[in-house]
Amino acid sequence: MSDAGDLWEMIGELKDEETAQVLTRLYCLYDDMVKADPNNPEAALFFKHLENAISFCTECNLKRRQEGRYIFQASLLTLPRNILVQIRTFLGVSPA
Repeated sequence: MSDAGDLWEMIGELKDEETAQVLTRLYCLYDDMVKADPNNPEAALFFKHLENAISFCTECNLKRRQEGRYIFQASLLTLPRNILVQIRTFLGVSPA
């Protein structure tokens, strides 16, 4: 069995579709464990960690999107007025 460092390196070498396949395979393995024993603590811990990881990633992505929007809005404030009018006209927003 590989150690954690080797596994981390292997994960880093996976292509995106392979990463999805690995996650799907892990999910199916632990789902089978729950089907065989609904009180399996190992499977329960896996799903708890999976839920936490998904929540963490979606929260980070949401924050990143919000920060990007704020940075974009702030950068618009530095544009000359005539450019802002052109952007608003293009977007269908009345020029202010």
